[in-house]
Amino acid sequence: MRVPHKQNILWILAGCLMVGAGYLCLYTWRQTGVLTRKLDRLHETALQMRDLAATAQADRACLETFNALPDKTLTSVRELLLSAVPGTAARVNERAPEPMIDGWTLHRVDITFDTIPLKAMSRFIMAAEQERPPWRISECSIIASDKQAGHGRVSLLLEGLEQKDGP
Repeated sequence: MRVPHKQNILWILAGCLMVGAGYLCLYTWRQTGVLTRKLDRLHETALQMRDLAATAQADRACLETFNALPDKTLTSVRELLLSAVPGTAARVNERAPEPMIDGWTLHRVDITFDTIPLKAMSRFIMAAEQERPPWRISECSIIASDKQAGHGRVSLLLEGLEQKDGP
């Protein structure tokens, strides 16, 4: 029995459609991995942008707080030393100031006490942080003295923001 010509064409067409559908399935399956990686990267970027936005919001709030201060000039570290721990010897090294946003300047000061009563050290730290604008301790190293109880060698890095001319 002979199959009509139209029926052969339909079988060939059905075979071509099956091959095409198989190719599309394989292509889609391969693209799933590529698109998943792209979506993962986009998700990671969105998370980073959210974190940056939160940081920017906190920075704006901090800047508003500092801008609201009536006096935007830092107290000299040497003055703080004289008032909080008079008679205590310290090496003070002021690093180069760094300009920041809106006319603010970041000041960094290294202070080293070869030997200091640790109670006096806490008075100095409290005095520095109670200033407005405050000094902030960004690094601190305390080594207890073998020779004298309650004394030690202390190294500090203080940071403070100052605005002399206004924004």
